[in-house]
Amino acid sequence: MYDKTDLNTIDLNSEPPLEEPARQYYFMAKCREWVLGFERKSGRRPTSKVVNFGCQMNARDSEKLAGILEKTGFMRADTEEADFVIYNTCTVRDNANQRVYGRLGFLNSLKKKNPHMVIALCGCMMQEKPVVEKIKASYRFVDLIFGTHNLYRFAELAARVLDSDTMVTEMWEDTDRKNFRSGGNMLSNPVSILCQAVIISAVTVLFRMSGAGSEAESPKKY
Repeated sequence: MYDKTDLNTIDLNSEPPLEEPARQYYFMAKCREWVLGFERKSGRRPTSKVVNFGCQMNARDSEKLAGILEKTGFMRADTEEADFVIYNTCTVRDNANQRVYGRLGFLNSLKKKNPHMVIALCGCMMQEKPVVEKIKASYRFVDLIFGTHNLYRFAELAARVLDSDTMVTEMWEDTDRKNFRSGGNMLSNPVSILCQAVIISAVTVLFRMSGAGSEAESPKKY
């Protein structure tokens, strides 16, 4: 059913559905509306770039995020000189955090040239509260921060940030990347089991609908 959903047929004058993944389709349509407005004003379609830091799990997630943006009308860019840039972060590999901070400085220089540029950070690094607080304090040009468990809500978060001039953040503070990535106490935690099921079902359906077929690019070593 949802694989054949046409975003143009969704009534944006109605209230967002409560159930998933219909709710995310509603907000994908909201993003689509923003894209059409951007195109009318600028004479071109907005571009997007998803850059993957770290593990294979991140690579799969990055493909889904890129596919959702593409479905809403964004064109995939070859570089980070895009209108919507996502860094999908990882804290497993050595110095991953420092690499992200270094690249954020580069994105800040791009945003000064392109003020409407949206910068989003996600992944397991964004599950760590000290990291999020540091970004809020020192990297205020970042527009969107969300954790691993909030991946399935990306369309909704993207719609919020496209309609806002303030930073949007969302993470589950009572979860961590160990429980999500490697299992942890998930089997003994019914909330975690439900969360994982929702993420798998919602994001998988969105990915299939988006028709995303190519992998998001991993960053070069700088």
